[in-house]
Amino acid sequence: MKRYVQSGRQWMSRSLVWGMILLGCLAAAVLAADQDKPEQERLASFKARGAEASLTIYPIALAGRTMRDVGNVVGMLLEKAGMESLEIADTAFERPADTGFADVAEVFGKFVCDAGLKTDYALYGEFVGSPREGVTEVCTLIVDKTGQCVWLDRQKPGAADFDRVQPRNPMSCCVLMVERLRTQLNLPDPLREGTQGGKLAKKWSRETGVPDETEQAAIEQRQKTFKLAGASASLAIYPPRLGAQVDAEGAAHLAELLKKDKLVEATAAKEQPQFDIPGAMNEQRVLWDLARQFRAYVRKNPPATEYVLYADYMLKPGTEKTAAAVHLVVCDRAGNWVIVDFQNSHHGDFKSIQPKSRADCDRLVAKRLGGYLR
Repeated sequence: MKRYVQSGRQWMSRSLVWGMILLGCLAAAVLAADQDKPEQERLASFKARGAEASLTIYPIALAGRTMRDVGNVVGMLLEKAGMESLEIADTAFERPADTGFADVAEVFGKFVCDAGLKTDYALYGEFVGSPREGVTEVCTLIVDKTGQCVWLDRQKPGAADFDRVQPRNPMSCCVLMVERLRTQLNLPDPLREGTQGGKLAKKWSRETGVPDETEQAAIEQRQKTFKLAGASASLAIYPPRLGAQVDAEGAAHLAELLKKDKLVEATAAKEQPQFDIPGAMNEQRVLWDLARQFRAYVRKNPPATEYVLYADYMLKPGTEKTAAAVHLVVCDRAGNWVIVDFQNSHHGDFKSIQPKSRADCDRLVAKRLGGYLR
């Protein structure tokens, strides 16, 4: 009998110990849930504001270097998604070397508080990768004006949205970042047809050097004249630019394509002008820098033909990777712009060809020119 009483006591003792452990675990779980609750409430409040949320976008870190232009692109995409209360910060936030992105919220939050944020929320992001590895991560952090974390998102290969967008360059990283954010705020796709830019887009255009409405209207009128001339118009094609090189074969191949389609009387030019176009995140700036340099060249070196064409292929010679973009400029004999056109992975004609070589880029230029002349 004594043995049974002892066994019962031991059982009760063990049960009490396990019960206390269980209660401790439950208490810890409740405490953790309470700690997460404020952040969940902050995110819910952010989502509820949707397009009306005011947001300051700080320069995005690209391979460890913060770039305001990248933040500008994110802002313009969010504008196209319907957000209006957006600001682009001039001062960059530099993540401390000893702080990983998972722990950066507290540091960025303090930075935002010290900066005296004018909007309700602030965004900081990083695009991680290298030329060899490609893009390995797209990170986004949102804090409120008090510096409290609202949303921290890290996208890597294997995540559904990352694999769908397949970010390969800064622009597609921006698209992924905005894609993730707009779903939180229930905003429409910024890349849908018919979207209009806002104040950030107008400021970007001024900084880029895009012509004013008067010049744009003059360009459209010259396009109509070019189209009316049609196959009878003479066009000299300069060797296209591939990186720092020019390719004479490209001029001859493109001339053949245009004559075959009976678009214009095209010939390959003997001259091989080369232009120094500084790289920039702002693709429009690159395009119009090229257009201005080409216009100046034509005015200084008037051609025998009625029109001249120059194309810039953002494709490394000898590679089989998809081109980053294709730029096209056509001027008349007087050096006036007739066509200034660009294509990248967000455009239909580019997607239909997916240019991986100089010859593919030639075909894309021929297709774009056909769209203006038919």
